[in-house]
Amino acid sequence: MSAFLALSLGFARWSTPALVAARDIAPEPLDLNRASAEELAGLPVLGLERARRIVAARRARGGFTSIDELVDVPGVGAKTLERLRPFVVVGVPR
Repeated sequence: MSAFLALSLGFARWSTPALVAARDIAPEPLDLNRASAEELAGLPVLGLERARRIVAARRARGGFTSIDELVDVPGVGAKTLERLRPFVVVGVPR
């Protein structure tokens, strides 16, 4: 199966490492203070449950001022934070 066909059919997740790496490239970082749980869950590092926790923490604290504050969210440790860093930014809290 060609790489194009595998990507277009959505098989990149189960295909070669090169194809999986291509899937992990986000077009532009998501703003932690504006992204929905569904948008955050689309990142290669998070699932829906952790994304929901991030949104709940954002609401509780009135927004994030730094990406580093994610380690205060249950289920997001130092390793997850470092993997997330290229995919997120922190804009002005709403």
